[in-house]
Amino acid sequence: MSRHPRGRQRAGALRRCRLRWRAALLVAALIAAPLALSVAPRERRPPDIILISLDTMRRDDFVAYRGEGVPAGGGELARLLQESVVYDQAFAPVPFTLPSHLSMLTGVYPDVHGVDSAKEALSPTVPLVQEALRRAGYRTLGVVSNNWMEGEFGFARGFDHYESLPFALMYSQTVNRRVLELIDEKGGSAESEGGASDRPPLFLFLHYNDAHSDFYAGGQNKLPYHAPESFRSSAVGPVDPDAYCLADDPKVCATDFLLAVNDGRTEVSSPLQEQIRALYRSGIDYLESDLEALLEGLRQRGLLDNALVIVTSDHGEEFLEHGEYIHSQPFVENLAVPLTIRFPDQPGGGREAAIVETIDLTPTLLDYAGLSANDLHQGASLRPGARETSTKVRRTAFGRDKKLASRFVLRTQRWSWLEDLQSGERALFDRRADPAESTDVRDLHPDQAEALSQALRRMVDANQYLARRLEGPLSASPLTEEDRRRLRSIGYVDV
Repeated sequence: MSRHPRGRQRAGALRRCRLRWRAALLVAALIAAPLALSVAPRERRPPDIILISLDTMRRDDFVAYRGEGVPAGGGELARLLQESVVYDQAFAPVPFTLPSHLSMLTGVYPDVHGVDSAKEALSPTVPLVQEALRRAGYRTLGVVSNNWMEGEFGFARGFDHYESLPFALMYSQTVNRRVLELIDEKGGSAESEGGASDRPPLFLFLHYNDAHSDFYAGGQNKLPYHAPESFRSSAVGPVDPDAYCLADDPKVCATDFLLAVNDGRTEVSSPLQEQIRALYRSGIDYLESDLEALLEGLRQRGLLDNALVIVTSDHGEEFLEHGEYIHSQPFVENLAVPLTIRFPDQPGGGREAAIVETIDLTPTLLDYAGLSANDLHQGASLRPGARETSTKVRRTAFGRDKKLASRFVLRTQRWSWLEDLQSGERALFDRRADPAESTDVRDLHPDQAEALSQALRRMVDANQYLARRLEGPLSASPLTEEDRRRLRSIGYVDV
């Protein structure tokens, strides 16, 4: 090395340049996260993975949370739930199908992946769990039933076969039939390849839109929540379909009728409010009956013998608890979701009271596939024992409003803190005394409110930091005009 001062300056500059280059390489490696996923050695074959999303399913309406909880009887659904851990405090990050499912499959919050409109698609710099699973040798199949789940938004990346079903009033039987056909056609069952050990492990992603509010279909449907007559009559009783159309505009029916209530164009009586709620539940009854049929088909094909089976939702539904129908606000009725997990290595059931989030599912799937999570993942594996050593386990759930990007919520075991960083709206709810989040107690607990406000703002800052490390969402228009018309008919008025 030169002893001349200028030579030492050049050498120091060279060292600083090398350090900056190494730092840049490190950041690039973190952003190119798929390349960092490594296969950990495992002695046994990885389990099949079945991820079932029940769109718009409120936690308190799913069978594992109703009445006395997990049913004690027979049947495949009861058996699955008896063998599953039921999470009593699971939350989604936003009450919107598109960004919530992308968070479920990427392990990051919506403000990090950045996709929340019809004009955006997921950036290639944000890895999807199915991409990692396919690289690890999984056969990957996806069947979905909502236009917000179209492959062009990024969902199709990493799937050997990804299929979006035609728009309809009911989906569950079609989803069941199609996925079992695909398993048989593509050799996904144990029988088709001479036994489970002779075929690659399978990742199934199934999405059911049946609990979602429904569209006006002339003589076919005027009800906001459609279900087969046999289920509706037993759960609801006599129904006047015209009661769900505006008197001064008889074509404003079904979901459009609920939106008219939100806009103040009409009012609903208490009996009608109760009937709307019962109509929603009747759709869940028939969906659960078809889940039974799905599980029977999977059992017959040997796909439940060694499987990680997850049942969850992207968001719930509101019924005037906070003045509105459908799902937009970040209150508990919209963000509390069912989550049951049947772990293949510990199939004993039970209930878990800790707060978890749907962004925890991607690290969980990777863990069971023998893969390492990457630095971008904000969730933590739910595998029994994994959270005891993880540095990413949180004791809070973070969420935001569907329409107001500045309106956030942070939940702990006891508290819910709501804050709009633009309007200044603030509210504190005591979840123990007020699980419905109806009474603001901010003035009674000012220190707690301030601490949660600071924690919420740190979460917002952390998401913005991670988002800057990635390329923003792609500018795209995955939806056709017909897709947009259909989505508007089930409540997505801003498409």
